[in-house]
Amino acid sequence: EPVLRTAASVSVQTKDRPDLQPETVSAHSFTGQNVLESAGTFQDLPRYLQTLPGVVGGSDNQNAAVVRGGNSTENLFVIDKIEVPNINHIALAGSTGGLGSMLDTNNIASVNFYTAAFSSAVQSHLSSVTDIRTIELPKQNTYSVDMGYSGGGFRISRSLGLDKTLLVSGRESVTNLLTSDIGLNGSPEFTNSFAKYAWDASSRDHFWVDTLFGRDGLKIKPSATDTWETFAFNTSYTGWRDTTGMVWQHTYKDNAVGTWTLSNSQQQQNLNQVDQISNLMLFKQNNNDASSALRYEHMNVTSSGSSTTMGFDMRQNRVSYDIAQPNGVFSSYTTSAVPQDAFAAKPQFHTFDKAAFFESTLKLKERVMLTTGVRLQTWGFHPGLIPGSAATATASTSTTVAANSTPNSPPQKSVPTGYQAYMPHSTLSVLLTKRINLKASYGQYADLPPYANIATVPTNANLGLIHSAQVVAGATVRIGSLFDVSAEAYRKTYKGYPVAANLPTVSSANIMPTINEPFSVMPLVSEGRGKVQGLEITVKQAPWHHVTTSSNLTFSRALFSGTDGVYRPGNYDFPFVWNTLAGVQLKKLNLSIRNTMSSGRAYTGILEDESLQQNRIIYDLTKVNAYRGPMYERMDVAVNRDVMVRGKALNIHAGILNVFKRQNFYTQAWRPRCEGPGCGKIDEHQMGLVPDFGASYTF
Repeated sequence: EPVLRTAASVSVQTKDRPDLQPETVSAHSFTGQNVLESAGTFQDLPRYLQTLPGVVGGSDNQNAAVVRGGNSTENLFVIDKIEVPNINHIALAGSTGGLGSMLDTNNIASVNFYTAAFSSAVQSHLSSVTDIRTIELPKQNTYSVDMGYSGGGFRISRSLGLDKTLLVSGRESVTNLLTSDIGLNGSPEFTNSFAKYAWDASSRDHFWVDTLFGRDGLKIKPSATDTWETFAFNTSYTGWRDTTGMVWQHTYKDNAVGTWTLSNSQQQQNLNQVDQISNLMLFKQNNNDASSALRYEHMNVTSSGSSTTMGFDMRQNRVSYDIAQPNGVFSSYTTSAVPQDAFAAKPQFHTFDKAAFFESTLKLKERVMLTTGVRLQTWGFHPGLIPGSAATATASTSTTVAANSTPNSPPQKSVPTGYQAYMPHSTLSVLLTKRINLKASYGQYADLPPYANIATVPTNANLGLIHSAQVVAGATVRIGSLFDVSAEAYRKTYKGYPVAANLPTVSSANIMPTINEPFSVMPLVSEGRGKVQGLEITVKQAPWHHVTTSSNLTFSRALFSGTDGVYRPGNYDFPFVWNTLAGVQLKKLNLSIRNTMSSGRAYTGILEDESLQQNRIIYDLTKVNAYRGPMYERMDVAVNRDVMVRGKALNIHAGILNVFKRQNFYTQAWRPRCEGPGCGKIDEHQMGLVPDFGASYTF
């Protein structure tokens, strides 16, 4: 009899028939094993997300997932009901991407990835929620060691008796021991660990504690004698991040479950960037963000599968920054020969956010599922917390903003609680027949920009909430016993989007630096808008003669405006993306093939005469993302083989990324050390042919 899963160790019985299950809108489910066997991912969960419809990557060198045109800051990760700000190493402030995940994929049991219709119970985010459930701990002791391209690690699972189990895993980088340059003029080093303690105190009480920790570093030092070098800055990065959470789940009766979650997250990032030519300090960022949260969620489920969920969420945020552009920067967004935007700031403050939520799912005649929910959230931040902001003198008051209000609208009333948003959503799924499922949803969401943007330039303290309204409609059709074909059309609209205060054509959707590019902070205002719309078509083939295939095709546009109100392509505007994955199971050998094709990347024109005069790249702001590079295409292959050694399992993984060694365009860059004819701008390309390998042994 099917069950409704509420957590790793608790289930509620329902009477639903397995052939009458309406589908959830914009949801994708897969296992950790799918990630481990997939080509082109380095067995990394965030990179696997890039194979799903509507998702693209920031670049081949990073694993940031850009979902339906939204910035990577708009994504949320949840591990065993514990919200984690960022699960990645070498993670920039205000981003949810990095170079690789801190969470060992071997510890992942299943993942539910949502690109719309987010639950009211989770913290408000604008683009995606990745809900990760870690493995159930076995009652017997197991040990595992592994070594691969992404590092060497171990896992220990032990039974502690009396229904108590413990999992401990750790990983250390190895590429920094093999090479000093992985294509970034540097090689990252990292250490991470994950521990999970679970205790079934009774048939009704279940406890678990998760701890995810990672530290990392990267020194980028381009050759000072290479005339083809496009990066004339030395960058030093170190950081660490930790999330620890405790969950108590109590079953009140057969159809009611209450879940308490207490967690604390902290992340430290130290970044320094020096100009190799002038030896001037360009950018310094020593950021410490911390957040402690308490959430209670109460769920009632009926025998028909209908349910109600309600609860509250309280969160204290602690911010301590030391950030500066002490000498200003020669901005690529102006022809001025004078350094721009010099500043130094050391904001330190804390805020208290709170939310209440309610959600109801109604099952009608086993074929119709209607979900409605609302989240009322208050952010405790107000501009007066930032030293030097215009609101410092009136720090005791702030503005309340409704989810459907206009950014920078006149204050409705003076209150000490910060910004507030009312976020309703509704989803309808109808199973017309056993083979046809129709679905639709509407939702309003809001979130603050990252504190890394707000708490820098003093005027940025006035940035308000970003609002997003999302509409989705789609259908799934089962063709025979082998194929499922689904299609979803969506539209997202943004308002209150951060854009450059003094550059009318520039939006933060076009300012997304990576670790190997110069950093710059500029004044922003919440006057931008965005509109993203698309159509996703997915075809999944069930196993047939040991072959499984999945293919998705996305047509979309992601357009954003600056203060001039003119919509232009964002950095992640890809009108066409096609992913194909195939798996072939041959006895103990599994072959995986992935091919990705997409429209070329949008990029901004260059003022060549002005750039040559000052020997640096200067953008033509009348041509923001007006050009597009050639089509992107990459094929990856991987093989996995299980071998028994003394009765224990040895898994061997090997693969190649970009097997045809295509030079996929990334952006245009400048060669500051090159002199003479033919110098100046140059096309930079993405990752070339890269090997992937690894082996794990469990005993």
